[in-house]
Amino acid sequence: MPDIIFKNTIVQIANYNFTTFALAVFLTSWMILAIGIITLIREKTSRESISFFLVTLTVFLWLSSNSFIYVSPNEETALRWDKLAYLGTSFIPAALFQFTIFALRTYPSQQRTAWTAWILSSFFSICAFTCDNFILGAKLYPWGYFTYTGWIGIPFLVFFLSMLLASLLQYYKKSQEELSPITKLRTRLFFRAIFVGSLAIIEFLPTFGVPIPPLGFIPILCFVFLGAPVIWRYHLVDVTPALAAQEVINNMSDALLVFDQEGIVQLVNPAFSRLLGKKEKEIKGLPVKLLLPNLFPPAAEKPLQERPIVNHSFTLHLESGKELFLEVSLSPIQKAGEILAWIVLIRDVTEVKKAEVRYRTIFENTGSATILVEEDMTISLVNREFEKIVGLPKEKIEGKKKFTQFFAPPDIDQMIEYHQRRRIVPEAVPKKYTTHLIDQKGNVREVLASVDLIPHTKQSIASLVDVTDLRRAEKQIALQLDMLSRLYRGAQELSETLDLEELARLTVRYATQDLGAKLAFFLVPKDNKEWEVLSAFPAPYPSSLQRWLSSPEKDRLLADLVQNGSSLVVGLTEETKYPQLAEIADNLAVKEARLFLLGKPLSPLGALIWLIDKPELLSSRSGFIQTFIQQVVTSGEKAQLFSRLQRQIDRMRSLHAIDRAIASSLDLQVVLNLVLQEAVRHLEIDAACVYLLDSASYLHYRAGLGFLLPETSAYQFRLGEGALGKAMLEKKPLFIFQIKQEDLTALPPFIEKEGFLSLFAVPLMAKNKTRGLLVAFHRLPLHPSPRRLEFLTTLAGQLAIAIDNITMFEELTRSHLKLSLAYDTTIEGWARALELRDQETEGHTRRTTELTLKLAQALGVNSEDLIHIRRGALLHDIGKMGIPDQILLKPGPLSKEEWKIMKKHPTYAWELLSPVEYLRPALDIPYCHHERWDGKGYPRGLKGEEIPLAARLFAVVDVWDALISDRPYRPAWPKEKAREYIKEQAGHHFDPQVVEKFLELLEHLEEE
Repeated sequence: MPDIIFKNTIVQIANYNFTTFALAVFLTSWMILAIGIITLIREKTSRESISFFLVTLTVFLWLSSNSFIYVSPNEETALRWDKLAYLGTSFIPAALFQFTIFALRTYPSQQRTAWTAWILSSFFSICAFTCDNFILGAKLYPWGYFTYTGWIGIPFLVFFLSMLLASLLQYYKKSQEELSPITKLRTRLFFRAIFVGSLAIIEFLPTFGVPIPPLGFIPILCFVFLGAPVIWRYHLVDVTPALAAQEVINNMSDALLVFDQEGIVQLVNPAFSRLLGKKEKEIKGLPVKLLLPNLFPPAAEKPLQERPIVNHSFTLHLESGKELFLEVSLSPIQKAGEILAWIVLIRDVTEVKKAEVRYRTIFENTGSATILVEEDMTISLVNREFEKIVGLPKEKIEGKKKFTQFFAPPDIDQMIEYHQRRRIVPEAVPKKYTTHLIDQKGNVREVLASVDLIPHTKQSIASLVDVTDLRRAEKQIALQLDMLSRLYRGAQELSETLDLEELARLTVRYATQDLGAKLAFFLVPKDNKEWEVLSAFPAPYPSSLQRWLSSPEKDRLLADLVQNGSSLVVGLTEETKYPQLAEIADNLAVKEARLFLLGKPLSPLGALIWLIDKPELLSSRSGFIQTFIQQVVTSGEKAQLFSRLQRQIDRMRSLHAIDRAIASSLDLQVVLNLVLQEAVRHLEIDAACVYLLDSASYLHYRAGLGFLLPETSAYQFRLGEGALGKAMLEKKPLFIFQIKQEDLTALPPFIEKEGFLSLFAVPLMAKNKTRGLLVAFHRLPLHPSPRRLEFLTTLAGQLAIAIDNITMFEELTRSHLKLSLAYDTTIEGWARALELRDQETEGHTRRTTELTLKLAQALGVNSEDLIHIRRGALLHDIGKMGIPDQILLKPGPLSKEEWKIMKKHPTYAWELLSPVEYLRPALDIPYCHHERWDGKGYPRGLKGEEIPLAARLFAVVDVWDALISDRPYRPAWPKEKAREYIKEQAGHHFDPQVVEKFLELLEHLEEE
C-alpha cells in the first residue's frame, strides 16, 4: 500500500502544476519549522522548548502537505496528500495546549486535559486515514485542488476550536495575574502572536465548500514575525531548567531565592521557606524587599550594576519575634550580556554569632583587665576589668583610644618597639613585661602586661594585672590567654574539616593536650544501635580499656548519658554502678569520667568519654569546655551532612555507571558483575549474588561476589520453594536481619557454612515479568538504613531492566539469523529454478557465483558486501523469467526483434527485485552485468566506473564461464583462447583492472 501511494500518486513530481501560491505556503512551513529547531537548541532542550517544537512540527506537516495538494495533477493525488496533512493538522490543538500549560506553569491542573487532547487528536488522525466519511473528495479551484470533508469533519472542527480557545484563555488569564512587568509583557506578546496565528482556522472554510482561497498560511507567517522576536528577546519561561536544576535547589542546605529585574520573587527552595516559616506559594510573587528589608547593602543599585557578586551580612526579624543573623550573596543570571534575574544565597550564621557572644562572655569574665589591640595600636575591645582599672567606660575607649595613651611616658617607647617587632619577629619580643599604667585620675599603677598576637590575624591581646598580685595573676593570665589561643586554633581546625574521622581525631587530641583529660574516646552510633570507637588519644590504650569498650557496661553508661541529656559525670573513687570501669580507673590513677553527648539525644552524631585524673583542673575550665563541645557538635553536624551528601553522590555515580554499562554492553555477565560490585561496596555487605529464572521455573545461580565456598554457585531452587522461592513467587522483598532467629530449613544450606547472619533479597521485576532474584548477605547482624534498602531496590530495578533488554536482544538476534537463512535458501531455490528452465546453463550460476566471490575477495571487498555479491550472482538471470520460452530456449540465433526482448531481462530483474528491500543491495549484478566498460552495453549504457563494482566483477566471470562451457549452438572454447579473448576485451567490454586481477586469480587457481 505505501508503495502504491508514493510510487503511483505522490512522487510523480513531473506531473505536478507548481504555482507561486503553493511555493509561498511551502516556504512558510519551513520557516515555522526552523523557528522550532532554533528554539529547541537555544532553550537547552527543556520541557517548554520540546513542546514548542512539537507545535512547529505539526504546523509544518500541515502546511507543507497542503502546498502539494494545491499543485496535485489529479484528485487522487490531492486526496493522498490531504491524508498525510492530517498527521500534522490533527495534532496542532493538542501540541499547542501542551506548550501553553508548560510555558505558563499550569500543567499540574491541566495535564489530564492535555492527555485527552492527544487521544482525540490521534483518533481524528486515524479517522482521516481509514474513514471514508472524513475526506469525501477534492475539487479543482483556480488556485488548485482542495479537499472537502464529511460529517466527521464537524466534530474535529469543534475540537480544534475548543482547544485553541482554551489555550488563548489561559494566556489571557495569566497576563492578568502576573505581577512581574516583564513576565506580563512576554505573556501578552505570546497571546497576541498565537491569536494572530489562530486565524489560520479560515483554512477549514474551503473544506466545507466555501469558495475562497485557503489563506491560512498568512496568519502563520504573521505568527513567525510576531512570535520569533518574543522568543529571542524574552525566552519561553522565566527560569528554564537550563538555568536552574530544581533537584539541586531543593536539596540545598542554604536558603536560595531568585527574583527578576523588577524585584519580584520567582523561585525559592525549601530551605528558604523553612527559614521564614512560610509556604512556597505564600512567598512567590512577593517583592523581595518586603520579605528581606535589609537584603541590599547601602547604595545597592550601583553595586548590583557594577559588580557581578555582592556579599554582605544583615539581621532579619521574623514575625515570631525571633532574630536571625544572615550572610547573603547576590549574583546575576545573565544571557548575552543581559541580566535576566538575580540569585540570592543566604546562610544562617545565628549560631556563629551566638558563639561569638560566648567568646565575648569568656573575654569579659577572664578576671583580668584585657584589651584587644589593632595593628595601628588602637584599642578595639576592652572588658569590664580594664574599664575599672582605667576609670573610663568602654564607649570612650574602643576605637577611640590607643593603648599608649594609658601608660607612663618612660615605658611607651619600649611598648611601641615591642608592638612593631612582634609582627616581624614574634619570638624576639617578650610576651610578659612590667610596665606602668595611668588611670583617669592620674594614678600610676605597676602592672604585669601579658601581650600576644592572635593567630592568623594582625591583632594583639593584652592582659594587665596589678604587680601586687603578680604570682596569682601570672598563672591566671597565662591560663586564660593560652586557653583562648588554643580554643581559637582548635575552633579553626574543627570548623575547617568535613571528615568525621578527622574531626574525631582532632577532638580527642585537643581534649587530652589542651583541656586536661588523661584519655579521651570519640564514639559513634552504628546502624544496629551499637557504639564503636572512632578515635582515641593517646593510642594505643590499655587492653583492659579495649575489653571494657566492647562490654555491656559501656552500653549501659552511654544509655545513661542519652537519658541524662547533654553530659554525665561519674565519680570513680567511690562505689559506683560501673564496677569494671572503676577497677580500670584505679589501675590508671583516674578519678573521674566525664561523658558528653554530641547532638540531640534521639539522633546523636557521637559521644565523648573523658577519663580525668585532675577533676579540679577541668572544673576551672568549664566555660572553655562547653564552648569546645558546642564547636565539636557544630563541626560534626556539618561533617555528617557532607558525608551523607558524598555517599549520595557516590551512589548516584554508581547508578549512572550501571546505566551506561546497560546502554553500552549487551554482555549480561559484565552488567551482573558491575551491579554486584556496587551493591557490596555501597551497602557495606560481605557477599551478593543473582539467581535467574529459567523456563522450567528453576532459579539458577548466575553471578556472585564475596563467597568463600564453591558449592554456593551450585545451589538452585524452584519458584515458591523455601524463603527465597516464596519471595520470588510473591514478588516481595525479603529482609532477614537476624538469620539465627529464622527457620534455617527454609534457607539455602550454604548460609550456615558461610557464616551469614543477615540476608536481603529483592525480586528482579521488569515489565511485570519476574526475571530473577538479587540476594545480599552479611556475616554480622545488620540493620541497614532506609536509604541503603532503597539503593538495593534501585539496583534491582536497573538490573531487571538490563536482563530484560539483553534477553529481548538475544531473541531478536536469533530471529534475524533465522530470517536471513530463510532468505538465502529462497534465493538459492530461485537460482536452481532458473537453471531447470534453461538447461543449457546448468551449473553456470553456481560456478559464476563461486568465482565471483573469489575475485571480490582478491580485490579486498569487505565481508558485508560479499553477502550482497553472492545474492546478486545467484539471481543474475532472474529477469529471464519475463522472457518467453520461444526466445529463451531458441536453439538458433535470435532475430533483431527477439534480441530487443532478450535485452529487457536486466530491467525485468530490477522491477522484480527492487520492491524487496532485503534484496536491493544485491541488485547491482542482475541490473548491470550486461553493461560494458566502453558504454555500449545495456540496459542503461553505463560507462567506466559508472558501472557498479559488483557488476564489473561478475561481467568478466559470466563471459569466462560462458566461453569455456558447451552450448547447443557451439562447443566450449579452450581456456587459452577464452583467456586471450578476456584480455582483448579489457578496456572495451571489461574493466582493465578487474581483468588483470581475474587473470592473476586464474593462474593461482590452476596452480592449486
